[in-house]
Amino acid sequence: MGFAIAGAALLALALLTVYMSYKAVFGRAATKRAHSKRAAQKRLFSVPDEMRRRIDEAAALPYEAVHTTSHDGLKLAARYYHNADNAPVEVFFHGYRGSPCGDGYGHLAICRQLGINALMVDQRSHDNSEGSALSLGINEKLDCAAWARYCVERFGDDVKLALVGMSMGAGTVLMASDLELPRNVKGIVADCGYTSPRDIVRHVLRAMKLPVGLAYFALSCGARLFGGFDLNGSGAIDALARTQLPVLLLHGERDEFVPCSMSVENYNAAASRKSLLIVPEARHCGSFLADEPAYTRAVSAFMDSIFERR
Repeated sequence: MGFAIAGAALLALALLTVYMSYKAVFGRAATKRAHSKRAAQKRLFSVPDEMRRRIDEAAALPYEAVHTTSHDGLKLAARYYHNADNAPVEVFFHGYRGSPCGDGYGHLAICRQLGINALMVDQRSHDNSEGSALSLGINEKLDCAAWARYCVERFGDDVKLALVGMSMGAGTVLMASDLELPRNVKGIVADCGYTSPRDIVRHVLRAMKLPVGLAYFALSCGARLFGGFDLNGSGAIDALARTQLPVLLLHGERDEFVPCSMSVENYNAAASRKSLLIVPEARHCGSFLADEPAYTRAVSAFMDSIFERR
């Protein structure tokens, strides 16, 4: 009897540990993260005041709050920024525990410059979107398809779309690249995207000097047991090997969170027309601020190409 009780107690402790690890990594992001977002960016860049100004400028822009429903019944939220009638739409997905303006201020500026409308998505389990857990692109890639269908239903059969993402958002749009998307999706832009959820989780655990095998096992079990998703499933590389959509990959050379080498691997895996811009000295999510002219030229040329604007 004593051994049975001890065994049950150990099992309960193990499950509690797995659950707490799962909630810490995949649990719903806290709302109102603007201050912490800026604090994080201060550590990454040498010009935090400029980033603050850009984020504040983006946050002050007028927008329309819109919603759609995910494949699993969640109410998903986004902000629609109208820049021109009958124009293409960029559908932007932010990063891990990020926000549309905190991660997408550069793309909002580029969209205004190009006369492209912008749909800035609150990823599931962030801010105004429902959900109790994020999944590093595993469920979010299906949200890409939902938002693409929303755009077609709202703007008409002739609307042209680009799926754009930053960090986890980049992983999301890359993993969505081989889905059965509306024909209106003309291309994908991924800034500092990773190769797969498994790869990025193991990389971060290693960088934190945690026991990778044990910690990853706990997180993988938690994802399956409590989130219903598999960290070991296919990732961006698998999707890119099958996609026919043009892809633009962007990455900061000094990114220590998502290694620049992951975008190189994604580039090499892509079977479609592809471009890669590596920005020297830029850190994670910092390429736009580090070299705005080069970043803007690369994105603008890609958008003009896929939307056949010139």
